[in-house]
Amino acid sequence: MKYPILISLFLLVVGTLGIHAQKNNGALRISGYLNNSTLFASTHPDLLEETLWQNITYQRMNVDWRPHSSIRIEVGIRNLLYTGNATILSYVKDNVDRDRGWGDFSWNIFSRRNILYHLNIDRCSFQYICGAWEVKAGRQRINWGQTLVWNPNNIFNPYSFFQFYYPEHPGCDAIRATYYHNVTSYSELAASLNMYGKPTVALLHSRQANSVEYRFMGGIYCGEDVVMGGSLNLGGERLILRMESSYFHPLKHKENNYDILQAAIGIDYVFSNNLVIQGEVLYSSRNTDTDMYNLHYFYIDPQSAKDLSVSRWSVLAQAVYPLTPRFSIRISGAYFVDKHLCYAGLYFNYRISKNMEASLFSHLFNYADEQPIKLRVGLGFLQYKWIF
Repeated sequence: MKYPILISLFLLVVGTLGIHAQKNNGALRISGYLNNSTLFASTHPDLLEETLWQNITYQRMNVDWRPHSSIRIEVGIRNLLYTGNATILSYVKDNVDRDRGWGDFSWNIFSRRNILYHLNIDRCSFQYICGAWEVKAGRQRINWGQTLVWNPNNIFNPYSFFQFYYPEHPGCDAIRATYYHNVTSYSELAASLNMYGKPTVALLHSRQANSVEYRFMGGIYCGEDVVMGGSLNLGGERLILRMESSYFHPLKHKENNYDILQAAIGIDYVFSNNLVIQGEVLYSSRNTDTDMYNLHYFYIDPQSAKDLSVSRWSVLAQAVYPLTPRFSIRISGAYFVDKHLCYAGLYFNYRISKNMEASLFSHLFNYADEQPIKLRVGLGFLQYKWIF
């Protein structure tokens, strides 16, 4: 336990000193932010007979060191302080300490009934560049997705579109080699191990021609499935069309092992007044049980690239509009057809200064599928962020 505490204190001190040191040293850059989010949640009917609340103080630090033109070392650290109802914190304590990577870099430093301090290292990698080759090893993010909401090709790092206070998303413990054929084409081979030691190994090829970018990928997913997929991204200055799909075939035929097809198509359109309209549809051949446990992980932290949604058909649309250079608004809505689950989201963001901003979120879920009662869940978030 003493080592995570020492790591946390050391990184906080280094981060504070590094803000000034980086101005005089181009090889070392330390950046990050301090974010405070307050959450209120309620259900109708009131299943818990209390209003759930939680405050999350989240300090992030990014260390980027380039001692040589061919070498780059990156480290990302998350310090999180949770306070709130014992009901909601008990669930956080049981789940936040589960590191999805092969290495366990998550620690609950301090835990009491109404408070939790958690430390997580979600980036720690070494990159070597030699000519057209790049090799990167360690904890990193491998993002092969092209679509906005659901990414069938994102087999190394599945994440939730609805997760609002972790924009960096989780990383994976992997080694990745990239070869750039030219300025518009590259191939990438990546291999990773998850928390159970199961390997994911895949090859990606990407090529761009004029306004069209296409990708093909294939490999082994979690040592259990052969996976093949691809994506297409085309469009111009105002209209963009994105398509992405993946197909999983089990290596061993057992009960509950079956082929899974996932396909997403989305469209973005930017108007002359900077209003952005986005829409996306996902089809998944996998039928997921939608108890409250699965719904939570779908919302916060999906555990598998084969479980992108709780429904066979999912639809989402949103509009983003900057009312002023400092103030923007986002309205979104989703419908999960097979489960009769509705989602509505409202987001306001105001940039107070160059390094400070405030945000207000509201999420509403309405769930009625195969339930004795119709359940509505409302979530409200107030967030302040200081960037350094």
